[in-house]
Order: sequence, then structure tokens, then C-alpha cells
Amino acid sequence: MKKIITLLLVLSLAGAMSTTALAAADGTTKSNSTNASSTNTVQITVKASGDGCIAATTDGSDIHDDEVTSLELDLNPDKESKIILKAKANDGYKFVGWKDEKYDAIFDERETISFDAEEEMNITAVFEYNRVNISVKASGDGCIAATTDGSDIHDDEVTSLELDLNPDKESKIILKAKANDGYKFIGWKDEKYDAIFDERETIFFDAEEDMNIAAVFEYNEDSEDVVIRCSKEGIGYIAFSNDGTEPVIDYSDSADMMLIEAEKGDKLIFKAEPGDGCSFAGWINEKSGKIFSNEEVLSFDAYTDMEFYALFVGFDMDLVTVKASTEGNGQIAGSIDNTEPEFDPDNPQSSYFTSISKGGKVVLKAKADKGWKFYQWINTDTNSLYSLNDTVVVTADKAVNLKACFVDAASAVKITAKTQGSGQLADAIDGYEIIFDKDNPSHELEIDTVQGMSIAIKAKPDNGWKFDHWINADTGEIYSEYAIIGIDVEKSLNLIAVFSETDRIRINVSVDGFGCFAHSDDGNEPSDDNTTDNYGIDLTPGSINTIKLKAIADEGYVFGYWMDSDTHEFYSFDQILTIVPTENLDITAVFEDMGKEHTIVTDNTVIYYEIKDDIVIRTNSQSDTVTVQIEDGIISSDDTEGLSIENGIITISKELADSMLKDGRNNLRLAFADGELEVTVVTAEITDPVDDPSTDDPSTDDPSKTIKPSTDTPKTGNAASTSAAAAAVILGSAAAAVVLGKKRKKDEQE
Repeated sequence: MKKIITLLLVLSLAGAMSTTALAAADGTTKSNSTNASSTNTVQITVKASGDGCIAATTDGSDIHDDEVTSLELDLNPDKESKIILKAKANDGYKFVGWKDEKYDAIFDERETISFDAEEEMNITAVFEYNRVNISVKASGDGCIAATTDGSDIHDDEVTSLELDLNPDKESKIILKAKANDGYKFIGWKDEKYDAIFDERETIFFDAEEDMNIAAVFEYNEDSEDVVIRCSKEGIGYIAFSNDGTEPVIDYSDSADMMLIEAEKGDKLIFKAEPGDGCSFAGWINEKSGKIFSNEEVLSFDAYTDMEFYALFVGFDMDLVTVKASTEGNGQIAGSIDNTEPEFDPDNPQSSYFTSISKGGKVVLKAKADKGWKFYQWINTDTNSLYSLNDTVVVTADKAVNLKACFVDAASAVKITAKTQGSGQLADAIDGYEIIFDKDNPSHELEIDTVQGMSIAIKAKPDNGWKFDHWINADTGEIYSEYAIIGIDVEKSLNLIAVFSETDRIRINVSVDGFGCFAHSDDGNEPSDDNTTDNYGIDLTPGSINTIKLKAIADEGYVFGYWMDSDTHEFYSFDQILTIVPTENLDITAVFEDMGKEHTIVTDNTVIYYEIKDDIVIRTNSQSDTVTVQIEDGIISSDDTEGLSIENGIITISKELADSMLKDGRNNLRLAFADGELEVTVVTAEITDPVDDPSTDDPSTDDPSKTIKPSTDTPKTGNAASTSAAAAAVILGSAAAAVVLGKKRKKDEQE
């Protein structure tokens, strides 16, 4: 710990009285007092600014190691005029100079200075970070290695490295370049000047300033012919051609390994085809162990010797593949079993591959290179956004192919938004749907995006509040009066969503898909003659007791369910829905194509519109028994034909599923509810909407049969279900709830 010492050198006492007691002849004591003259003192204050320390003497002697970070000198210039100051920088820092705070200027750059104490001074020893960054990369087909301590370079070759050095201790840098087979080294290029500054393979220099260096390699036209070795791992087939045509697989005589001699520049085409039950994972470089292509058909010009193989996985049907690649300058790392991915600074990876049991988890992490910024993960199979977080956890229910996208940091833009009043915010990028998180409402947003992209932000008022307008926080002007705004990103923007108190309730209803709805607010049944696809009403609590909504699908489509428009959570299966307005509500009627067998509502919900085959549901359960609750009681897989569970896979035969439904009902819905139960499956009848959707509606003839929303309805993310009965949604006289026999704790669910 550094010491802080204050040196007070007092050589005369101003105003002190000198008193002498004198004995008189008569035995009395007299006091003789005289005033001393005032002392001329000068104060010198010295401190260290930054990482370093100081020392001082005032008598001309040598300075020893009594170093401190600040001191004050009270001096008599008549006796102690000579001051010596010494500055010493800490490791990794350097001394800049002595600054006179009165003039805010450096007056001496020497570490040790001496001067006469003639007037008061406030002096600062200035230190600053003393590091040099040397960035080196291989540009072309080759690798590099380096040392910073003058020792020999060994075979720890990489394609890029970053050297953060203290020039006072690690000034000597040695770089070595090594070309790959078929290539040659051209020279070392200084990226700042875009010029080759040395053509020797091994160079050394002192680290005096930041540098960005590239080792340049190019194809060596003078080298001999190349040899290509291609093999396979796993169950599959490989073939090649060198005549420009796509190779033809010979299934009866497919080679396990091919050794090809080619002339430089020949175009070679390879093809991989997985065997039954397998999938192609990628072409793997034997030397690096990395995937260099995910395409089944691979073509390249032969310029260098190569060894690679086609990897096939998944013969075990419980195995799936997870692949990841990069776009832009960055790297990725992956791990399984929820462990933290680790980046290898000496061997950065631009791709990742693993095969894992279905239901397993893979953690992927993206890291941008210097001067770049992570932007998003996209699903390359669907070409859609997967996540905006640099770290994602992938549940491997099926094969997944992702790409981490990086952008030049110079094009990065930040959009911020916050609330004024009581409300919430949510956003989406490039046309994706805006979803609010009811468990973790956001009152502030920081959106990292890039120029040229489009984003949308929505403001949602809390109960008892209403949205007024958006304000541009930078200018104070009104930005928009619409709750949902679209932004074409050009530059940074800071917004404020303004809410104000109200005694009214807002109900909004919309549709998703091909259909409409009828509504009434007088307690009567909605009329099919009065339909719309958008409805909103502001009302005072208690002024309207009920609002009734009736979903009506277009021909060829079927009503699926009602969902919360803000959270996208399942709300109700009721085709005729009764709402008692007590708080703000945004809901959407979702319609689906009848030609689809099923659709995924959320991660937890699937709707089957027509039973075309056996129903197969994959779970993580370890139970060997599954039970089904129907209106006549409970059936079990132990004694029911057509119902089984094996290795977590539930199978319900088409015959059994059909028998659970009434005649003329062919729509089967399955809802998976969170909670203590592993999974809940609900089957129920609904009307098949054709020309007149109201004719088969069980609630049309008798309004008393209108089904109201129930707290027992399994909503996505709701962990309230604790029994089969509580989890089932009964939409008619025929219903069945399939519940795994084995339960698990809530905190074990992922």
C-alpha cells in the first residue's frame, strides 16, 4: 500500500514569545518577554496523477525509496530553497512530465528535477498507460507465429494474433510467416500504409507504436501437382468428378476413401449423400478439424494438397446435429450440457458442429473481432432471425443450422426508448412480431442495430393509463402519436413514450389469418351480418358488463384460438368468447389453413386440425406409463391398445384419437401446459367452418352454453396446472387430457 506523507518543516515559530525568569535582589521574579519576527514560508504541494509515485528532498541530499502519491512541503526559502523531486511510473505506465496546475501545462519532462522554492506551487506528476498493441494476421493461405521475449519461435502457428505489450519490458518482437503447401510468402504489409515493408519470412523489431500487420501469401505457380485425399466418417456415400459435371453416386460400389492426383488449377467437384437415417454434417479439414463447407456438393480449384472427409451423423435416430457459422469478422464457440463456451485465442473458430441426443442443449456464443460488432443469430434453414443475444441456448429437438452475423462497428447504431408515466415497451427487428414479456416488463430499451435496417417499437399503457405520444428526447419535439412506430435506421435516436392517467379501459381485437369476427356489447349474441377484422373500444369500467366475440373463418380455413396480442400467449379456444371488461386487453383471433394437419402455436402448444395419421409427441419424460382422462374415466397405456410411451415418445393411434371425438368432428387440438406436469395434451372438438360456421356451433342454439374464459385454461408460460382436470380445456362433450405419469419439479423444467 502506498503511503501518503505530509512533511512539515517548521524552522521558526512566528509570533512566539521568548520569556526569561530573572531573580531580583529582593527575591522577586521578573518576566522579560520579547516578540520574535514573522517567518517567510512557502508551500509546495505535489501529487501523482495516474499510476505512479513521487519522492522529494529539501536539503539537497539523494532521494531514497520513500515514495508516496502526494506530499506538502512548508519551507523557509531563506534556509531550504533547493527542492529535488523524483517521479517513478508503475509497471505498464510511463511518466509524461511535471505539470504546474496554475498554468495547466507541463513544464519539465525529466523524471528528476530540482528548483528553488521561491513561491507557492501546486505540481502534478503525470503518468499514462504505456502499452503498444500489435495486431498480426495471415492474409492468404499461410500462418504466423510470434515471440515477444527474444526467444526462438516454435510451432505454435495461428492465422491471427493480438499482442498487448509494455515497450519498456517487451520491446523486441519476432514474427515468423509460413506458407501452406502450394503457396509462397510475399512479405509483411503495414495496413496503415497498405505497403509491404519487409520480405523476409522472419523479422524482428521494437514495439514503439500500435501497428496492424498482415503476412501476405499467394499461390505458387511454380509448385508441382497436388494430391487430394477424401474420405468419409459415418454412414453415407462420396463421389467426385474433374470434368465439370456433378458427381454420380455409385451405391453398389461407393468408396470409403479416394486419393486423387490433379494438376494445379483443375476444378474438382465432390458430392456427399447421407445413408438412411443419417444426415450430412459437413466437410471436415483433416489438419484443423474444422468444417469448411456445409454444402453436400463441394467444388474448388486444386492448388494445394488437401486432406478432408465427409461427416455423416444421426444413424441413431435420437441424435440431431447443431451447426453454426459466421458472417463478417468474428468467432464462435460452443459447448453442451449448459457449460460456458470457451474461445481459443490461438485458434479462433468460424464454425461449430456437434451431434447431440434429441432434447439436449447446446450453448453457442459469438464474439466480434476488434472493430466489429455482433449483430444477430439467424436460422439459415428458414433465413429468419433466431436471436439478438450473443449467447444462445439451443434445445436440440431437431437439426439446427445457425449463423452469427457481425457488422463493422462504424455502421452500428443505437436506438433507445424509455417511458414517462406507467407503461411498457417492446420492439422487433425487420418485420418480426412485437412480443411483450408479462413477467419482465421493459420500461427502457437499448437496441443495437445497423444503418439500413428497420425496427418497430410499441408502447403499451398499464391499467389506469393511456398512451399519448412519442417524444424525440434529443429535440424535445413530438415524434409520433401512434403507439406502434416503425423506424428506418439511419442514425442514433432517443425516444420517450409518454403515458397519462385515465379512468377508462381499452379493448382491442384483431385477426391473424383469413377470417373475421362479429361482436356485441349488449349481452346478445354477435350477428354474422356485422363482421370486421379490427375493433377497438374505450369504455368506463362497469358501463358494459360483457363483450361477446364470435370468430368466423373464411372458406378453406378454420378458427384456431384466441391469443393475447401483446404477449402472444394462448388465451382461449372458445369460438364464441365472452369478455368481462375490467382491464386493458388486446386479443387476436388466429385462423389456419384447413389443409395443414397441425400448427405450432407456441413452444408449448400444437393444434391438430385433422387427424391424418398417428399422433406422435416427443417429451423429456422418463416414465413408462401415460394416462388419458376422458369423460368415461381414465385409460392407461398399460392396458389400452393404441396408446403408448417409450423413451419419452407418446404415440396415440389415429383410431384411438378418432374414437375420442364426436361424429362429424375432425379437429383435434393438443395443448402443452407448463407446471408440475411433464406435459398435458388436450383433444377437443370444434366446428368445421365451411359455408355457414354458425350452423354447427353448440352455443348458437342456446346462449347459455357460451363458454367463458376459464382460469383453468392452459396458457403458455403459466405454471398453475397441477392436475389433469385443471389442465384440460373442455370445448364440448368430448375431451381428453393426456398426462405423463411421472411429474417433476417446476425448477427442473427447461
